[in-house]
Amino acid sequence: MPPPPVANNDTQAPGAYDTNQTISPLTNDSPGALSAPLVVSTLKFCPTSATPPFTSTNCSLVPSQGSPLITADGKYWVDPATGVVTFDPNVGFTGTVTQPVQYVVADSLGQQATAKITLSVSNPTPPVATPQTKSVLPGGTISYTTITGGSGLATGTGLQTSGAGVTCLYTPNTTTCDADNVVTIDGEGTFTLDPATGVVAYAANPIVVTRGTKTSITYRVTDIVGQTATSTLTPIVPPPPVAVNDTRPIGAYDTNQTVSPLGNDSPGAPSAPLVVSSLKFCPTSATAPFTSTNCSLVPSQGSPLVTADGKYWVDPATGVVTFDPDPDFSGTVTQPVQYVVADSLGQQTTAKITLSVSNPPAPVATPQTKSVLPGGTISFTNITGTSGLATGTGLVTIGAGVTCLYTPNTTTCDADNVVPINGQGVFTLDPATGIVTYAADPGVAPGTKTSITYRVTDIVGQTATSTLTPIVPPPPVAVNDTNVDEYDTNQSITPMMNDLAGDPSAPFVLSSLKFCPLSATAPFTSTNCSLVPSQGSPLITADGKYWVDPATGVVTFDPNAGFIGVVTVPIRYVVADVFARSVTATITPEVLPPPLPIANPTATFGVQGEVQLSDLLNNDAPGHPAIPLVLATVRLCGDGESSPSCTALRVQLAGVGEYVLNSATGVVSFTPDSDFIGTADALPYVVADQMGRVVSSTYTPAVVEPPALADDSGQSEQGVAQVISIFSNDTPANAGVPFDLTTLRLCRPADTPPTCSQTSVSIAGEGTYSINGDGTVTFTPEPEFVGVATPIAYVVEDVLGQVVWATIHPTVTPHPDVITIAGQKLPMTGSDALAYVGWAVLLFSVGFAMELLRRRRLS
Repeated sequence: MPPPPVANNDTQAPGAYDTNQTISPLTNDSPGALSAPLVVSTLKFCPTSATPPFTSTNCSLVPSQGSPLITADGKYWVDPATGVVTFDPNVGFTGTVTQPVQYVVADSLGQQATAKITLSVSNPTPPVATPQTKSVLPGGTISYTTITGGSGLATGTGLQTSGAGVTCLYTPNTTTCDADNVVTIDGEGTFTLDPATGVVAYAANPIVVTRGTKTSITYRVTDIVGQTATSTLTPIVPPPPVAVNDTRPIGAYDTNQTVSPLGNDSPGAPSAPLVVSSLKFCPTSATAPFTSTNCSLVPSQGSPLVTADGKYWVDPATGVVTFDPDPDFSGTVTQPVQYVVADSLGQQTTAKITLSVSNPPAPVATPQTKSVLPGGTISFTNITGTSGLATGTGLVTIGAGVTCLYTPNTTTCDADNVVPINGQGVFTLDPATGIVTYAADPGVAPGTKTSITYRVTDIVGQTATSTLTPIVPPPPVAVNDTNVDEYDTNQSITPMMNDLAGDPSAPFVLSSLKFCPLSATAPFTSTNCSLVPSQGSPLITADGKYWVDPATGVVTFDPNAGFIGVVTVPIRYVVADVFARSVTATITPEVLPPPLPIANPTATFGVQGEVQLSDLLNNDAPGHPAIPLVLATVRLCGDGESSPSCTALRVQLAGVGEYVLNSATGVVSFTPDSDFIGTADALPYVVADQMGRVVSSTYTPAVVEPPALADDSGQSEQGVAQVISIFSNDTPANAGVPFDLTTLRLCRPADTPPTCSQTSVSIAGEGTYSINGDGTVTFTPEPEFVGVATPIAYVVEDVLGQVVWATIHPTVTPHPDVITIAGQKLPMTGSDALAYVGWAVLLFSVGFAMELLRRRRLS
């Protein structure tokens, strides 16, 4: 039989105030033996009236949340499935429980043990009391924010509103609650607390010797567990607020300005702030003292306060004032606006708003120059109005400051704006339209005439001046035009580009550009010269065609095919300036001759006894696409002839061969003498283009010998492929007759050159030969092969079809540490000297075999 189990008393760290705690009482209990564990379902609790001994007989409770075990400190229940106990402390309970709970538990053999659970609860968070300051006028009463309750000055758990610990006011200079919570401060006022509501009222004495902060009262609150907190309530009898006059940086012309007048005003105390809704404005007729009685306006944009300088309105929600200056106003306002504002106690103050507006940009007057003929009249551009010579804000067109002309050599407006200039003309201004006209005297001389000064004034009186200048221009001058361009190429000529107007103010009129028919005679004017030729209907001369682009004045000359030189018939044009004064000039184009044709040397290659052909004109070129070479003019230069006087169609050169020209095709054939080999002397030939211009070049044939091939060798270590450049030691028949690598083929041992067709040849026990695209041959030896491989032949043609062949002789050397004789399986042994002797014999045998093969091929 094992010993009985042992139950230990349970405690844990204090739990939070008014918060359920859980504990597992069996966690620290022990069975008498592992074979007899404690049984959770035997966990029972004792009623508070039970006395020892504690057993399942007098401790049989299994409390639940719905039917808990109630003690003086709270409620307990257990989860029978887990043995976890929950403690729900009473509201207001703190500290260690006064009635621990007793439990019993049995092991699997029914042996019982008992212990108790003793828990603790922490105090709640201490209460917090907040001070408050409020303003009051002499003889006035204020109520502070409620101390307890929702949004009260004090916070805490279960703040007491009745009975012991109820909120109270301290007797001044003590920590004792006043008996009736009515506390009088001599010479200042009386505090009264209603404990039920937590509201403190303060009644200020009607007569206050000094304004400012008064004596504070201390209040105390107590929470549900007796914790206390104190703070103060302070009355202030504030001085009146102070309003400061408002200005701001000068604003832009005719632009609304905003100002917040209360921004620089100050309340008497923070607890008596200024009230935005009390902001009122005074009519311009109001006189001091300024109060809400005579200053009650709240102007709006729709119903503003109007002064001599502009309009004012206020946003009652923000206190922002808007000033809309009059369009003609600039400078500092002549009528500042006065306002009044009150604090939260109704104490009023007043100040004024004084704003400034900058001038608009100064007006700008632009000079103008215009041309006029003697006895003629011109109108200058309007000075004021849309697109006028002068710009500015509200330029004045009537009354004081209206646009005027200055009397010459003064800064004084002419009385009637009619100003004559002796011997020149008369200026006249219409102030209503802003247009100045100038009537030139009939006998006025050409040149720039005396200017007149005009003056404009803007809406705020700023002025600007400039000048109007008439010019009597001399006649325009047209200058004859020339142009040089390539053969058979359209030329573009701008005839007016070098013509000179009498003055920039009297320019040429592009639309007046006209052309004369070929039959026209002097004098040339727009009467007998009225043509505007187009590409579809050009002006035709003996040299070509002419037309004009009327939008640009550019003339196009299309010369006749074959025309070269300066035109034989220049064309004539007339053009007029803005005063219809016509001038005339001619256009004389020149066409350059085309470049000479180009004849280039040709050469051919052939084998001995073979006829060679060459198209002599194949690489020749005409000087101009429109002037081709003439095939029928091709000739060879015979014995004693030289370019350009060559006439031969057949030329025989002794010891060389015969040249024959096919005049229908331009192809020359060269038949070499049967024994001729080499490059013949260059044979000259001539050819002419359609303009008869003769050029010459040469034809050079060559008869080449067969190319020469040399045998090739290569060497690599055992097992390493070798690439053999078989053409590196060979010579083609001629630099212009290279080998044709596409014809390269290998010969098998049984093949007889040149009858070979292989691109790859394998020799059993030795390796494989393969042709590469670049004309090299790769020999890949077998892994065990060492020695001189069986030579193989290769064949190749040059571009003339001449076939030649040679042989390839690769050698494979053993690895440096092993020398193996081909056909043997064992390495050579003995001294180093023996190895060298073996190699010498081997190489001698290879050389002897190659020499025998070469002699056999030669034979």
